[in-house]
Amino acid sequence: MTIIAAQLTDCQDIFDLVNEAYEVEIGDDGLAFKNCARFSALNEVEECLDNTWIIRDENGILVGTVRAVSKEEGVIHVGPLAVRKSHQHQGFGTKLVAFCETLGPIISAWVASCRTDLIPWYSKMGYEEIRRFPQSKTPKITRNDIEIIVMQKKTNFESKS
Repeated sequence: MTIIAAQLTDCQDIFDLVNEAYEVEIGDDGLAFKNCARFSALNEVEECLDNTWIIRDENGILVGTVRAVSKEEGVIHVGPLAVRKSHQHQGFGTKLVAFCETLGPIISAWVASCRTDLIPWYSKMGYEEIRRFPQSKTPKITRNDIEIIVMQKKTNFESKS
């Protein structure tokens, strides 16, 4: 299975997949800290399509997606990263992250402190916490006890220029 750049025709599948995978964040306890889906409109997917990658299974079903965008010199920010629930724990997320690690010298992921499922997963792949900051209270956030953990990894990336 190959990771390819997302196309406009993939938007609905990406919208559905990300919202399915991020359902775990809806609520106000445990892993949850939001009151709404990750994407609320299809145009949100379209707006970030240039930096979005997908992976499909042998039947052509979209099983994973990741957005990887350079926001700072030499740092690639990853997210959202989503794998279809039926395909989780099969290496698709790890494969998407490994792909992102070929895009730049430093990969960064922001993880909510209540996502105790993701923090050790990133750590296992060599990501380290570099800082924390309080999650700003917005209408979408349901909890006051959340911090954002910035996790980063230095890669073996070599510039092609």
